[in-house]
Amino acid sequence: MPDPARIGPLSLGRRRFMVAVAGGLLAAPFAAEAQPQGKVWRIGFASLLTREQVMPWFRELEAGLRERGYVPGRSLEWEIRFAAGHPEQLQRLMAEIVASRVDAILAPINANVIAAKQATSSIPIVMVNALDPVGNRLVASLARPGGNVTGSTFEVAPEMYAKNVELLALVLTQRPARLGILWNPTHPGVRPNLMACMDAAPRLGVSLQPFEARTPDDLPRAIAAMRSSNVVGFILLNEPMYLAQRDTITAAATTHRLPAIYPMSLYTEAGGLISYGPNLFKLWRDAARYFDKIFKGTKPEDIPIELPSTLDLIINLRSARSLGLTIPPSLLARADQVIE
Repeated sequence: MPDPARIGPLSLGRRRFMVAVAGGLLAAPFAAEAQPQGKVWRIGFASLLTREQVMPWFRELEAGLRERGYVPGRSLEWEIRFAAGHPEQLQRLMAEIVASRVDAILAPINANVIAAKQATSSIPIVMVNALDPVGNRLVASLARPGGNVTGSTFEVAPEMYAKNVELLALVLTQRPARLGILWNPTHPGVRPNLMACMDAAPRLGVSLQPFEARTPDDLPRAIAAMRSSNVVGFILLNEPMYLAQRDTITAAATTHRLPAIYPMSLYTEAGGLISYGPNLFKLWRDAARYFDKIFKGTKPEDIPIELPSTLDLIINLRSARSLGLTIPPSLLARADQVIE
């Protein structure tokens, strides 16, 4: 089992907080309806999620744009479509956005970038958290992207997922070290993350067994199969469909008493045990810098791809208590947020 003293640095600071849901925020419109004055920049976005699911991140991006003088309804307009969990619709929606003559395109993940690149080779595309953009041929390199794509990436993901195995093994120190990995093999860029987990397992003294879930209907069955296979916890690999189904996933993990570690905070807020990964809200807010540079004349091919600067560790003590787990004090001391 991993030695708490050997766990590498996570993020600085720690905040205890109570999670609250502001329903009114989700009901707010995307942009104020006002008569544009002067130059109005138009950004297109075809989301794999629903309007309500994407709204928290979208608000962060709008805040970042406002800070730079781009005010919705005055100097900024959005052209947005929602695939709402139906990736087969993404290409058609992206084609509609390109036809509407936007100035730039927001493409949060690989599937969005691929659809955008297929729809246009000239309109600038800003990624938010794509996986392995060089390996997946979304850009030529991180320093010199080339083409019409720039933005940020989940490039630290392989290292991050190796750390996730380590963190979960530490929590389960009194249990048999047999862990599962929940993943979707059809998701672009996910295999390096799977291999990072598998490579880390031997040195941590744990065994790992992958479980596939390609559709929402597969998720409850995959988690139930883990329990039948004597798995005592699992690592979830990044997948947009999983994020949309996070309530289903965390509920099934609780039902089968399977502690799990997730790649972002929305899972712990939905009842998951631990999350460790980039702060998506910060990534979305930072995306405003890319649009600002593009609108001021810099070509996407000349704007370097950025990696996440911090990784947040979040622990849900309510979930830990329901699972009968005691989180090591050394790990609690490293947490950026503790949900009580």
